Amino acid sequence: MKCDNDENSCVPEKEFANTTSLHGVAFWWNSKSTLQRLFWIVLVLGMFCGLIEQVFERISAYYKFDTITEVSRQFRPQLEFPAVTICNFNRLFYQESREELAAMRLLNRVTYPGLLGNISAINLTALQYYETQPNFSIRDYYTRKGFPFSQYELINCRFGSHYCTSADFKPVLTELGLCYTFNGDPENIRNQTSAGTYAGLSITLNASHWRYTEDPIYGYQEAGIRFQVHSPHEFPDVDGLGFAVGVGSRAYALMSRKDVHNIKFPWGDCYTWLESSLKTQAEYSYDTCLAECFAQKIIDSCGCKHFNLPDFTSHPECSIQQMIHCSTPTLLRIAEQPDSCPCPIPCQFTEFQIQLSYASLPNIRMQQELESPSFPGYIRENYVALDVAFGQMSIIKEVQSKKIEESALLSDIGGQLGLWVGMSLITIVEFLQYLAIRGWKSCWTNKKKETKENTEDNYVETNGL
Repeated sequence: MKCDNDENSCVPEKEFANTTSLHGVAFWWNSKSTLQRLFWIVLVLGMFCGLIEQVFERISAYYKFDTITEVSRQFRPQLEFPAVTICNFNRLFYQESREELAAMRLLNRVTYPGLLGNISAINLTALQYYETQPNFSIRDYYTRKGFPFSQYELINCRFGSHYCTSADFKPVLTELGLCYTFNGDPENIRNQTSAGTYAGLSITLNASHWRYTEDPIYGYQEAGIRFQVHSPHEFPDVDGLGFAVGVGSRAYALMSRKDVHNIKFPWGDCYTWLESSLKTQAEYSYDTCLAECFAQKIIDSCGCKHFNLPDFTSHPECSIQQMIHCSTPTLLRIAEQPDSCPCPIPCQFTEFQIQLSYASLPNIRMQQELESPSFPGYIRENYVALDVAFGQMSIIKEVQSKKIEESALLSDIGGQLGLWVGMSLITIVEFLQYLAIRGWKSCWTNKKKETKENTEDNYVETNGL
């Protein structure tokens, strides 16, 4: 730096150059040779260029919002048992006439989006059967005529060492009609205390195959049940996520529980501020969000409530005509547009992974002792057995976290500063101190200069007089 004639004009720069912890500046300032000074100028500036490149690279890596996932297994003495929702492949029972049977089959078709097809090609005459019934409600009809779950159907039920009854199952309407959920109350959750099939839920059901009313072409062609294992806080989606068990078989469903912790936006795809938006559940879940979204879109488009979706408004239930011409086509349209319901992924959720195995039912001894000679093959054609339990008393934890934390970024930048030019926070304080002294010196010098000039002007004026 070139100094003025005033010997004190370069004192701040000289003091800063000789005392700063910034590497190379003292050699730059005190070099006697021009070539040596040029070398240190080029070296220091080159180091600053390398520093800027590395700091920019580290900041760019941070703003890629990359994540890492840590997976661990934790063993527990007991585990909260999930909800188990069970549905029959047959949605309506107890037809009282051939006219009602035809109406049942058509009602099943027009209320299920996957079976609707071209509405103009369907003969809807059979639905006139329901017009003769005053105040007809699709919800009430499916509840009254749906899968029965009395002592006759629930042959055996046991959870751990305790027997259970149909009162332990909560009825719920889904796309598969009337279903039943075991352990569906979030306020009263059962626990499994040991691993193995016989420590969980074990049930034997009569699927009432002989009373099926499904259309052989446009209805379900299977015989048996479908079940879904899910959190008690979730709305069941048995049609989309359920497993099938046919009549004449026993299914063993061994579960493993995985707790997933997703990171918030922008590193992940979950938004905590959206998780309090559910109207029917206190705890957020993706499936419940979708169900509520479907229900709201039907209300907006049709002005009525779909019979098997969450009920959170005072709108009337959709009539059969509204179901045919608006509600079911709306559901079909939503299903074909995945972005129509932008439900965020929950930041924390539990999922249950199922391993299934099957055995034939019944064995010869059971058939000989329990089956009536008047109805040979009845058990094989109607009975279904299901065992659901944890195979291990452990939880798999999957935790997502930032690949580069803010503290790691700060430490990395600090390391780059020290490596390239020897800078630290103290160096920044030194530079601020230099600026303060330099500013004070400039103001003081300018003030003295103005005072000197004013004195000389006054002297000239006085002598001139």
